[in-house]
Amino acid sequence: MAVTTLKIGHMEINYGDQHFRRSDGGHTLYNPFVENYIMDAFTTEIGGEVMVRKNGLYGMLGISNGMIKGNIDSLTKTAQDDNIHKSPSIYLKAGYDKQFTDAIRARFSASYYTNKSSGGGTLYGGDRTGSNYFMVMEQAGSSYSTNAFSGRLNPGFSKQINSLQLNGFIKAQGLELFGTYEAAEGRTKFEAADRKAKQYAIDAVYRFGDDENLFVGVRYNAVNARLANIAATPTVAALTYSEDIKINRVAFGAGWFLTHNILLKGEYSIQNYNNFPLRDFRKDGKFNGYVIQAAVGF
Repeated sequence: MAVTTLKIGHMEINYGDQHFRRSDGGHTLYNPFVENYIMDAFTTEIGGEVMVRKNGLYGMLGISNGMIKGNIDSLTKTAQDDNIHKSPSIYLKAGYDKQFTDAIRARFSASYYTNKSSGGGTLYGGDRTGSNYFMVMEQAGSSYSTNAFSGRLNPGFSKQINSLQLNGFIKAQGLELFGTYEAAEGRTKFEAADRKAKQYAIDAVYRFGDDENLFVGVRYNAVNARLANIAATPTVAALTYSEDIKINRVAFGAGWFLTHNILLKGEYSIQNYNNFPLRDFRKDGKFNGYVIQAAVGF
């Protein structure tokens, strides 16, 4: 028998599976690490979703206003884009999720999100709580209010976006493996051509102890992307490179659930920035360090 569910309202967009394992103000307990992905796909929009499940298979269709908050204003023309009409976002998800035994579970999913003319798309910038790498790799004199997402990269696909995310999850006894491949392209209203971004991530987490209240884990995350307003070929005047920029991170994490809703966890991470333009302060940048965090959930 098929099971159908319907969601309508201002809600977390169900694009990809990584948003189930990320930290924000209300879901910190579900993330075995302290920080989220470098390219953090998460946003809330007004819309609706229909999901159908049967025998471990599931499929979803969603439509939203394509913005983190709604308005009725027309868009403004630019020299690069004279389309003043807003388009809805359409997103799809399909996959397989099966609990084979008490100790073995597998889940695989493919998600797609598209918007041809958004009034302000925020798929990679919809987090309201900010990064947990506070002010790392920021310039002297920067403030928390204007640099809330330290260590992350928002590709800035605010006018047009097409994004695909593939996820795989396997749990056997206390061992969890979770992987992500993501390919996105889009642009702002000040650009004439789309840019591309790709992301790869894999993490392994081992849970042990009473009711798996202790865990350790390691994650590798890498992003290749073209920044906005970067020439396709290197020029002396622009002081740019032809290659896409590259960011990679290795993170080691551990945690302890003191109770079911109180978590103490820590993370040590190493992050590198490569192929950035000469005038970008992140060129050849690198940071490493640790964060310790306590979280209470209700």
